[in-house]
Amino acid sequence: MRFVDVVSGFPGRMTKNGVLHQSEMLRLAQKGEKLNGNRGELSKRTTIPEYVVGESGFRILPWLTTPYHDAGLNEDQTEFNKRHLATRLVSSRALKKLQQQDWL
Repeated sequence: MRFVDVVSGFPGRMTKNGVLHQSEMLRLAQKGEKLNGNRGELSKRTTIPEYVVGESGFRILPWLTTPYHDAGLNEDQTEFNKRHLATRLVSSRALKKLQQQDWL
């Protein structure tokens, strides 16, 4: 529920996946220097590490969740995709608000 990095300055025609793979954030996350904070607790026996919620166009990485996109998803996968989308929408709205701020 926070921005861990902001990447800018790439050409508009570059894909989001391309921007990610050119970013310093990817390099630092791969080295374990980003997304290495406290683990969230789901239950007494289950914790989850920090992660990034990405679109289906991103390749799967240990710290990047993407929605399922195969046909014939089971109930759990469909529910995951609904929650994943809801999370992406929250982050999109937050980013739009950040972009609308008058920084001058």
